[in-house]
Parts: sequence; C-alpha cells; structure tokens
Amino acid sequence: MVLEPGVAVAAGAGRASGTADTAAAARPAAGAAGGESATAHGERRRAVDYEFSPGPRELLDELLPAIIRARLFQAFNDALVSEQVARMVAMKAATDAAGDMIKALSRQYNRARQTQITMELLDIVGGSNALS
Repeated sequence: MVLEPGVAVAAGAGRASGTADTAAAARPAAGAAGGESATAHGERRRAVDYEFSPGPRELLDELLPAIIRARLFQAFNDALVSEQVARMVAMKAATDAAGDMIKALSRQYNRARQTQITMELLDIVGGSNALS
C-alpha cells in the first residue's frame, strides 16, 4: 500500500485503492503500482520517500545480529530435535527387536520343556509296560 503525505486511510480499511474485498480477488487501481498512486480526484502523484527514524544503516546494524542469533538458535534447536528423533527411532527399533527376541526365546523354551515332559511320560509308560 502506498500512502502519500496528507492522505488519511479510514480505520478498518484494508487497502488504499482497488476493487475487491479479498486479497485473492484484489485488483489495484490504475497506476497504483510502480511508485504512483491515484488520489481522490483522479490525478497521479509520485510516491514520497519516507525517512526512517533510526536510519536504514542503524536498523540494519541492530536487526542483522538479532536475525543471525535467531537463525543460529533455530539451527541448534533443529539439531537437538533431530538427535532426539533419532534416539526415539533407535529405541523403538531396540524395543521391537527385544520383543521379537522374547517371542523366539519363549518358543524355544516351551519346545524344550514339552520335549522333556514328553520324554518323562514315555519313560513312565515304558516302565509301566515293563511291569505288566
């Protein structure tokens, strides 16, 4: 939006000029782009350069370190998050592997126990048949 000195924008107005109520359907008024704007009387004026109070250099000198700190902080946070995700994935894989190992060892133990019980029953039946 290009504002000119002395031009007031009504409270709640979303734009200075145009023909639509939404941003997706907005069409700027003729000459509104490229540094020109139309006034209420249809005449065209060049946009005015505004002064910043601190100057652009001072703003850059103050904002650039803050932006770099924020980016570094985000990078460190991303590294910590990815480390934690990798740990979670590794622990999930270890848990699944331990579950599979428990199942396999339980089957092996149960088969050995069944085999021993069967052998004892065969000994008992064999001893019983020998006495008869």
